[in-house]
Amino acid sequence: MNTGKYPHLKVFFAFWFMPFAVGLVAGPVIFVAMVARLFANPRTLGEVHGLELWAVFISTPVMAQLIYLLPALGFALFVTLRRFRKGRSAYKTIALSGGTVAFVWLALLTYLVMRDSEVVWFISNGLPLMAAFLIGALGSGLMAVIALPEPSGACEVPVR
Repeated sequence: MNTGKYPHLKVFFAFWFMPFAVGLVAGPVIFVAMVARLFANPRTLGEVHGLELWAVFISTPVMAQLIYLLPALGFALFVTLRRFRKGRSAYKTIALSGGTVAFVWLALLTYLVMRDSEVVWFISNGLPLMAAFLIGALGSGLMAVIALPEPSGACEVPVR
C-alpha cells in the first residue's frame, strides 16, 4: 500500500509551472505557423531575421508563465490543498477548473485592455477565450495525470 505522505511540493510546483510547460509545447506549433506564414508571402521573408524566429522557443514559455503567474499560483494552491490523487473524478475536476481559470483570467485581461473600446470585447474575442479554456483544460488534465500521486489505498504491483 502507498501510505506515504502527500507530495505537496511536487504537486504545487508542477501546477504552478504548468503555463511554462504548455508554452514549451506551444512554442514549436507557433514556430511552424510563423514559418508557414512567411513562406506563404515571399515579400515577408526578408523582414524577419532568423534569431527573431528562433526566439519563439524561449519567449513563448516565459510569456505564458508571466501572464498566468497569479492564476497558476492560485490553481496550484487549490490542487495542493485539496490533496487530489489519481483518478477519473480528480482528472475531470482539475481539467474543468484549469480551463475555467484560464478562461476567466484571459477574459479579465481582455476586459482590462479593451474596456475603453467601442467594440463589444467578448464577441470579438470569443475564439481566443474558447482556445484558452481548451488549452487550460488539456494542460491541467495532462499535468494531473503526470503529477498527482497514486490513491492511498491502491495496491502496488511489483515489476518483475
